[in-house]
Amino acid sequence: MKTKNLLLVVLLLIPVVLNAQRFKGGVLVGFNGSQIDGDTWSGFYKGGLLAGAFVNTDLRDGFSAQLEIKYSSKGAAPNQDHPDFPNKIRLNYVDVPVIARYEVVENLNLEAGLSFNYLFKAEYYDGTWNDFISEVGPNSMETALLFGLNYRFFRRFDINVRWNYSLFPVRGEYSGDPYSRGAWFNHVINFGLYFHIGQTN
Repeated sequence: MKTKNLLLVVLLLIPVVLNAQRFKGGVLVGFNGSQIDGDTWSGFYKGGLLAGAFVNTDLRDGFSAQLEIKYSSKGAAPNQDHPDFPNKIRLNYVDVPVIARYEVVENLNLEAGLSFNYLFKAEYYDGTWNDFISEVGPNSMETALLFGLNYRFFRRFDINVRWNYSLFPVRGEYSGDPYSRGAWFNHVINFGLYFHIGQTN
């Protein structure tokens, strides 16, 4: 409930922030392809929803900065040929990326930054959905490194592709765990569509 309230407050504040001349922003939606490095599976077979809001501001000499807050579903799943199929791990986060951007050519930006992420739901599927036991579940906080590309089209729309990787383990190594061969790191590729509200360049 607290997470839903936080997202609602942020979305309601967007029009207020956009009244400031230096700031622009809008809403975003997309999907994740994710895996967990350190589990017993491999490949970006776990899909997940991505949705939230963003605010950005121009700096100088082609540089800009962007702040986002978004719901992001991550985790891991085996492919259909794996004996563990259709088991999966689902980790639902509120992500807050802080991003520096540089426009290399008109409408095309390179991105780099850090994302500070709060895990509010962690569960696994082995025929039924189950919550992780808190003592062996993933950490509630994650810090991730990110790099990306952003392309503006039709004035108000951006297409964004972004790579994310945990800087520190999101879960330690536990012996006897059938889903683990070491510490866990989230490894995620985002695909997003951004819509700009208010004035645009």
